Amino acid sequence: MEIIQYVSVAIAFASFVVAGSALYLGIRNNQRAEEVARVQTFLEMRHNFLSIYAELGDFLSANAPNEEERRAREAYWHNAYNQWYVSKKLGAKVFDDLWDGFFRDATRSGYGTAGLRATLDKMVHDGGAGYAVRSAEFHDDIGIDPGQKHARDQ
Repeated sequence: MEIIQYVSVAIAFASFVVAGSALYLGIRNNQRAEEVARVQTFLEMRHNFLSIYAELGDFLSANAPNEEERRAREAYWHNAYNQWYVSKKLGAKVFDDLWDGFFRDATRSGYGTAGLRATLDKMVHDGGAGYAVRSAEFHDDIGIDPGQKHARDQ
């Protein structure tokens, strides 16, 4: 074998190593980018919730909210739907466990309060709230049936 053939084999092997390294680094960078996107999305969703939370009023009681509180409580449910939709529909491959691991339980907890439950029930049955909060798939995933009597209400 001539020297030129040895050089060709060495160059081919070096190209293979470089290509393999590039593939490994590309996969690793993609995984890290997904992690960053997950953190960023989680923080954005929490920020949206916290901006609404301060305006909810006494949502633990069944007392009727004032107009500002009513709008904030409706915004709460639209925000909850957005959390579900982003996590389960738009980015399920990357964000599914954000919903399953955190937001589902948080949303169930919200529905467990008299004020927020009454708001969602009214939004669903009045029909003017739009598709989002009336989504049966959203309700099924949370495990709720808006409008049903609850033991604590009787």
